[in-house]
Amino acid sequence: MQVPLAVSQNNQGPRARARAQVRLEEAQLDAAQQRLVGRLRLALLRLKTALKSLNIHEKAITPSLQHNLDLVLRAFTVGEVNLNTVSLMRARLLQATDRTIAARRRYALAAAQAEAVVGHDLFPAPGSKR
Repeated sequence: MQVPLAVSQNNQGPRARARAQVRLEEAQLDAAQQRLVGRLRLALLRLKTALKSLNIHEKAITPSLQHNLDLVLRAFTVGEVNLNTVSLMRARLLQATDRTIAARRRYALAAAQAEAVVGHDLFPAPGSKR
């Protein structure tokens, strides 16, 4: 005579709890990964935006105003414009320089925030070893 043993029922409660715990931890890991990806995307977007702004200021706006000031200074030396015009052009160039410095500051802040998300230097100092 054979008696069926209920082997399949042994430890079903602890096993079910363990499987549920694994699923919970996998879901938490997935959520953490998604948050990290979102933070990284936002940090990189801020970095790209800051870099575009900095490039516009350094490569277009400031050089253009410097060129205009040079032209105004030449015109002043030959008496075509007065000192007030020269002063206004210098003021515009100083304002543009101030905006360029602000753009550099925003870029440095965005770079630091991106590095904080990644967890290491993305832009090592010249001469430093990585």
